[in-house]
Formats: sequence, C-alpha cells, structure tokens
Amino acid sequence: MQKNILIIGCGKSGAEAASKLSESGNLVYIVDKNEENFFLLKKSFSGITITNEINDIQGIKLASGVKIDTLLVVTGDDDLNIYLAILGKSLLNINHVITRMYDENKSFLIEDYKIDVIYPNKLAFNILYSYMEGKNENISN
Repeated sequence: MQKNILIIGCGKSGAEAASKLSESGNLVYIVDKNEENFFLLKKSFSGITITNEINDIQGIKLASGVKIDTLLVVTGDDDLNIYLAILGKSLLNINHVITRMYDENKSFLIEDYKIDVIYPNKLAFNILYSYMEGKNENISN
C-alpha cells in the first residue's frame, strides 16, 4: 500500500531514506532549504522535492497538498528536529512521526508525544557490540 511520506532534511540520511522509500512505491515529498541538496537523491527517486524554509512546517504541508501518513525529520539540528516532530504530531495530526536525534539527553522533550526516535550513535554501538559478541558476521550490513 502506497504511503504519503514527508521527509524534512535532504542531507545524506534524508536523501537515502527518500530514495529507498520512493523505490518501494511510496509517494515521497522531501523538503530542504537548500535546493543543491537534492543532488544527493538517487536517480531512481521519483518523488517530489520542495525547497522551503525547514521551520515552516505548515507551509510544507500545504505545499504537498496531501494527507501525510509518515513524517521523517532528519535535519542536522536536534533542536529543530524535536520542534518539527512535535509540530507534526500535535499541530498537523500526523500519526507516524520519526525523528533523528544525536543527544539522548534531550529525549525527555518528546517522550509524551509518541514520536519514534532514531539515535545513530546508539545504533552504531549496538551493531558494533553485536559484531564483537559474534552475533553478526558482517559489520558493514
């Protein structure tokens, strides 16, 4: 089933997520304030790019013109990610909101909103630990 996915931030993570989710048959809208960042998208990306100030989430939703099923917030700024994730969840009523955060000490700011959080450093450590324990034979996958 095709989902309407809004990704905010087209750095390496946002571009990779947008490309893979688009390849999977989803309608992906990716927003970044720097149009040049869209060159990070794979050639297979068939979604929609939106150049917009990232802190203007209402404008972003209006620009897409559709009901968003999933919001993925992956800018390089934890505070902005938290802000946009909360706005997406509470103001725009997006059911599935995911954000990336580097600082786990800020998790208390969103714990009441039922927002899924990706902690890259924690994920990397878990993969490394699994590899060191012999539970994963190939660390690069």
